[in-house]
Amino acid sequence: MPGSSCRYRRCAGVVSLPLGARIARMNTQMPVGEPGGENLEPRRRESVLGLVENSAIDSSVDLELHGATSHLHCEHLPTPSSGHDKVLIHETSEGDTWLQIARHQTGDESLDDVVFASYRDLFSCIKDKVGSLVRIWNYIPRILSKDKSVIRYHRFNIGRKKAWEMFGPKNADGQLLFPAATGIGTVESFFFIRALFSPHSVIRLQNPRQISPDKYSRKYGPLPPVFSRASILLKPERHQLFVSGTASIVGEDATYIGNPVLQTEESLTNIRQLIDGDNCRRCGYEGEFTLDDMKSMHVYVKRAEHFDCVRKTIQNHVRCPITYKRADICREDLLVEMECISGRHTS
Repeated sequence: MPGSSCRYRRCAGVVSLPLGARIARMNTQMPVGEPGGENLEPRRRESVLGLVENSAIDSSVDLELHGATSHLHCEHLPTPSSGHDKVLIHETSEGDTWLQIARHQTGDESLDDVVFASYRDLFSCIKDKVGSLVRIWNYIPRILSKDKSVIRYHRFNIGRKKAWEMFGPKNADGQLLFPAATGIGTVESFFFIRALFSPHSVIRLQNPRQISPDKYSRKYGPLPPVFSRASILLKPERHQLFVSGTASIVGEDATYIGNPVLQTEESLTNIRQLIDGDNCRRCGYEGEFTLDDMKSMHVYVKRAEHFDCVRKTIQNHVRCPITYKRADICREDLLVEMECISGRHTS
C-alpha cells in the first residue's frame, strides 16, 4: 500500500480489504441472526437517556484510542472450519497486531462451542509469532440468557477456558499467560473477539482485593473466567496500561447489591488498588499509575435509568474522556462495569 508504514502479512487464501471497507463488509456480509433463525443485520438502537447500546461493530472506531493508526492493513481470512467465521487482522507500524474474530452461532451449537472455535482460531493466528497477548475484548450476545439450561456467560467461560488449556500461550514453567480482558453483552447476535498482540513484553496484574478470576468457585459457573486484572505493555519509549473490565467485586462476590452509586465507587476503588505502586511492584512492575493518568475510559451501565447517577459519580474522580454504553453485564447483580487505558513515557 503506497505511503503505508505497515508490515504486510501474506497468507494463502487471504483477500485484502481497504481499511474503509472493513465495517461495511462486516455489516453487509456477516451472517448474523438468532441461532436457527433468519439472518438479521446487526441492530442499531437509538440512544436511551443519552446512553447508546453497546455494539461490537461500533466499537471498532476505538482502535485509534488503543494505539492503532490510519495505516492499518486489513485482511479477511475465510476460516476453513466454518463458513461463518470472519477473521480480520490489522498490523501497525509499531509491530503490534490487532485481531478481530466474529462467529455466528448455528442452531445445533451451544455458545461454548462457538467460543472454543473462535479462541482456537485466535491462537492459530498468533502461534508462529513471538510476543504476547496483551488485551482481549469479548462481545457476548444475550450474555445473561440461558443456552440449553446454562447461563450464556457461563457457557462463554467454559469454551474460553477449554481453548486456553488446549491452545493458549504458556511461560517456561507451563503457566498460562492470561491477558487483560472484558466480557460484555452486545446488541449483535454473533460472538465477537477483538485482541491485541504485541512483540513486546507484558506484565500482568492481579488485584489483592479480589480473587484471581481463574480461582473463582463453582458458584459462578462450572469453569472460571480466565484473565488478568490488567496488562502493562512494555514498549521501548512508553508503557501502556490496559485495565480489564472492572466491577464492584471484592473477593469473588458482588458488593452493594442494587446500589449503582456505591457499585461505581467500589469499581473505582478496585482500579486504584490494582494500579497503585505497591501492587504494581508486587506484580513485578517498578512504577505506578493513578486515575488521573487515564487516557480513556469505557463505562458499561446495565440500566439506562442509572446512567445519570453513574456519570456524576465517575466525573468526581476521573478526568479523561469517558464513553458510556448500555450493556448487559456478566452477573445479574452487577450494575456497572468499567475499563480504562493509560500510558507513561519511559524517558
